[in-house]
Amino acid sequence: MPKRVGVFGGSFNPIHNGHLILAEQVREIAGLDKVIFVPAHVNPFKVGREQPSGEDRMRMVELAIGDAPGMEVSDFEILRDGPSYTYDTLMHFREELPEDTEIYFILGSDTLIKLEDWKKGPELIENFGFISIYRKGESRKKVDQVCARLKAKYPTCNIRIFESPELEISSSDMRERLRFGQSIKFITPDPVIEYIESHGLYDSLTRRLGTFVRKNVKPSRFAHTIHVVRKAQELCERYGVSQEIREKVETAAIFHDAYRDEGNLSHGPLAAEHLEKDWGITDQDILNAVRYHTTGHAEEGLTEIILKMADLLEETRTYAEVAKLRASITDDLYGSYLMIMERLKVHEEQSGHGCHPDTQACIDWLKNTAAVPKGGDHGK
Repeated sequence: MPKRVGVFGGSFNPIHNGHLILAEQVREIAGLDKVIFVPAHVNPFKVGREQPSGEDRMRMVELAIGDAPGMEVSDFEILRDGPSYTYDTLMHFREELPEDTEIYFILGSDTLIKLEDWKKGPELIENFGFISIYRKGESRKKVDQVCARLKAKYPTCNIRIFESPELEISSSDMRERLRFGQSIKFITPDPVIEYIESHGLYDSLTRRLGTFVRKNVKPSRFAHTIHVVRKAQELCERYGVSQEIREKVETAAIFHDAYRDEGNLSHGPLAAEHLEKDWGITDQDILNAVRYHTTGHAEEGLTEIILKMADLLEETRTYAEVAKLRASITDDLYGSYLMIMERLKVHEEQSGHGCHPDTQACIDWLKNTAAVPKGGDHGK
């Protein structure tokens, strides 16, 4: 009787319990004899992004599956020189496994929709099986329509659809928790956690800063910090800023409220002082973003602008008109920032404190400086 093998590819950066539960359920429901985890050497959709070495991710998968029956890991893509493409990987297993083995590639329904656009997409569809996983809430009708179209176009097409277990776990969420020094206990197997810690994986300045902030501010303030980082990432993506600016913004966002208990107007300058003195950060974009994040100031750079916007717009903010401000943001970064700063001025005046001179200077600069670009590439 032919064997059925599922190939489960991905970055596994890092592997988590959601991967393991999905693999086991697919193995059982689809009647697979085994599932082979294949960590990617270089995912063609993630080229240029920093990540642990392939060897480290391979070892984490080995530790995660342990001696579980029906689970294996392959180093085929790890050892390849160049990007990992599914067609090459499946052809490798076609040659390595017994001739009558049925090979299925496990993928998400969002990826299935784009399958024809992959390298040698038609050949993939004609020569291999696919197990597509969709989440509750996704349109099963759309997935079924795609399957029907592919099966009509490719007579040998073999796609099986299964529903994903409801687990809100992702590798990106794990990396975020690691970045803030938060626990990943019960999210991934203990041997994986031990490996991460013993090998210093995901260690970085931002992780050390995040750990410091988590230990030194109130839980509510730490939650705000996490949301500022997320909003800053969202704004960086929207405005297409360079990777260099994104990294600066993230560093500033993590530390901006580290000394919030010292006072509204004093905590920014104090945090900037400690960031330089205690952590050795001398980049003026980062330091100024932290120093002036409460008031703003004239001639701000992108790092400062995005941090200020993220601080005022993050999702836990509940002040009057915040929802309106979020909805009013446009692709004109500077115009959007001017709108926010003018709202801040109104708030300061209504609170009886009057508009801070630095806030007014920022507004005047935005209004009067003809050199301020509007739209276009903000990453330069």
